[in-house]
Amino acid sequence: MQQKLPNVILILLLSAVIIAGCATGEAEPDAQDLVDGTYEGASDASPRGYAWSQVVISGGEITAIELKEFRGDGSEKTPDNYDYEPWAEAVEQIPQAMIEAQSADVDAVAGATSSSALFSQAVRRALGEEEDLVGPFTDGVHEGFSDPGPRGYLAVNVVVQRGTITNVQMSEFRGDGSEKTPDNYDYEPWLQAAEDLPQAALEAQSANVDTVADATSTSNQFRQAMARALGEEPAVEFGPYEDGIHVARSDLSGRGGYVEAEVTVLLGRIVAVSFEEYQPDGEAKTPDNYDFEPWLQAYEELPGAVVDAQSADVDAIADATSTSNMFRQAVRRALGEEEELAGHFTDGVHEGFSDPGPRGYLSVEVVVEGGTITDVQMMEFRGDGSQKTPENYDFEPWLQAAEELPGAVVDAQSADVDAIAGATSTSNMFLLAMARALGEEPAFEHGPYKDGTYEARSDESERGGYVEAEVTVLLGRIVAVSFEEYQADGEAKTPDNYDFEPWLQAYEELPGAVVDAQSADVDAIADATSTSNMFRQAVERALDDAS
Repeated sequence: MQQKLPNVILILLLSAVIIAGCATGEAEPDAQDLVDGTYEGASDASPRGYAWSQVVISGGEITAIELKEFRGDGSEKTPDNYDYEPWAEAVEQIPQAMIEAQSADVDAVAGATSSSALFSQAVRRALGEEEDLVGPFTDGVHEGFSDPGPRGYLAVNVVVQRGTITNVQMSEFRGDGSEKTPDNYDYEPWLQAAEDLPQAALEAQSANVDTVADATSTSNQFRQAMARALGEEPAVEFGPYEDGIHVARSDLSGRGGYVEAEVTVLLGRIVAVSFEEYQPDGEAKTPDNYDFEPWLQAYEELPGAVVDAQSADVDAIADATSTSNMFRQAVRRALGEEEELAGHFTDGVHEGFSDPGPRGYLSVEVVVEGGTITDVQMMEFRGDGSQKTPENYDFEPWLQAAEELPGAVVDAQSADVDAIAGATSTSNMFLLAMARALGEEPAFEHGPYKDGTYEARSDESERGGYVEAEVTVLLGRIVAVSFEEYQADGEAKTPDNYDFEPWLQAYEELPGAVVDAQSADVDAIADATSTSNMFRQAVERALDDAS
């Protein structure tokens, strides 16, 4: 034994030299011989997240351990945002237990078994006791988009940690840019797809997941967006345009017509285009009312050509040059590529009227120069034909409406302006009159009578009674009718002193019937023939005076 001792000592000394040399060249400590240094390790990642560790070796022993845990979305759990007590105990107690045991294999903390296991795996890997397995994907938060189209597109947000997909969020958008949600879209297959597809991608660790029945479009878009987020397909190329639905008009043609185009942009790309062409009288051309073959070709082909070219610079349609030019100009303006210099309205002084009623009507006078509204005058008339003015009508909301509505139209270059609070009736009449003046609504048809209030009497009945009627006419139309029937002794019949049911019906219904018919030629009320005949005669005489 004494003769072998020097050899044993020599072997031990050589081993020490080798270990010392390894300490300066190794990135990870050997499982049996802990080399001084600071080492990091991480557990496997899953949709619930992963754990990270930092282990300090000094003097061949574990002297310090730092542990962190991350959620599936990549955010770190901390005592400030995660107040689960067993977890807090695990973070505090496990490092000390491992230092005391000089090992990653320590007892789990009750109630935090999953976190305890992740921490142990992270420390084992820091110590080089377990191979570090990393998934195939690039760590980070990755976005992916399907190709946008007229019906919309789908986007995904994918979190990858340690090469593993740990979180997937899916959002689907309609063609108008609004997002589909369970609150506004309750189609059951889509709801299932929104719930199942992200989970399927997590479980498969792949974009290649099964289609959800009856949600084929959503499923296809999801797979494409996922593949792009994971770098398995080229990313979608965003276009140069601003997302939204953009509407613009061309200049007026030599004949006074124009084109209005609507362009939908998603992800910066043109996904849909439509247009209407309006004739000088404001009527839109349609395939039903305009069958000129070149125009029909333009109507069908030009929108798709813009989508294909992603540009307004498309070829004109032969023999539909005017339509093609106006269309291209309207599209360029919708895309913000050309300033809209001229207005769209027909030059001149245009009148417009609201529908007249017992309380009156409203009229506007609109001046258009160079296609632009330059002045608006508003006048409102009472049921008796007298005009409301600030001098004779001091209702504050009306005064505000009279002052602000005309200016609002000039500013907006549109009849579509906000109503004035407290002056809803005036605002509504103004909007209707403006739309008619600008040719956006059919013009009001004036009636055949002269404006005014007319009274007339019928002949006396066999019993000596008669009817006296009052008819109010505004804008040539009958807007109000009333009557009184007098008995032979000169006393007027009223609902209070004459309760014969057919007469009460005549008293209530005959005036409205004349307003509806715009004529005295209305049906008699059964069992009130005498009253009906005298009423019709009196109204007819009043209208004779108005003719």
